[in-house]
Amino acid sequence: MMRNIDHGVCYERILTGYLARPVRILELGAGSGEFTPPRRARQGRIWGVDPDERLNRNPHIDVKCRGRLEEMKFQDNFFDLICSRFMFEHLPDPIAALNTIYPWLKPGGKVLILTVNSLHYYHGLGRLLPGSWTSRITGRTEEDIFPAYYRFNNPFKIPCLIGQSKFGKKAPVNIIFCEKYLFSSFAMIRLFSKAYSLIVNSCSALKYFRAGLIIEISNK
Repeated sequence: MMRNIDHGVCYERILTGYLARPVRILELGAGSGEFTPPRRARQGRIWGVDPDERLNRNPHIDVKCRGRLEEMKFQDNFFDLICSRFMFEHLPDPIAALNTIYPWLKPGGKVLILTVNSLHYYHGLGRLLPGSWTSRITGRTEEDIFPAYYRFNNPFKIPCLIGQSKFGKKAPVNIIFCEKYLFSSFAMIRLFSKAYSLIVNSCSALKYFRAGLIIEISNK
């Protein structure tokens, strides 16, 4: 049986490996950094993009670029890594986003995306429940809950979507499936979530129904 793996922790471990080197990193949807663990002892330099004014107080970003992704102007072949943490589920057109960032990535560079799995039960509920209920279940404020489209969140469709972008069908893609049970103020939801996590972590065949997806795209 696989252990309960926090997708946020797994993502940060991968990112830490990059930060140990003198690289240029672009973080999409960087936000305030409130939910991001400290990134210390690093050599890498991080640019952050976000239209939210809270970007200005993000302590993890070296160069803050406030605005929408499609408004950004970076030189071609500039970044070693372009990453995002829980942003792609909020994009109405994820292929357009991939096309935007593609020229900015160096040959051999990578895209690292942490997002949710639309096949997981919680995200099905998220489509049905208003923000106030989602806030009560997760303990997050409504200010930190944004509209979600889930157009880049089905693990069976993601490789095809990437193939439709400028990265092309031959771009190497790796998807890591992680599961961590949902912490909630509702006891019944906590119990159900723990049982669900045990089941989907019990064998690799059920990995497609785990909560978190970490997607790595290589720029061939």
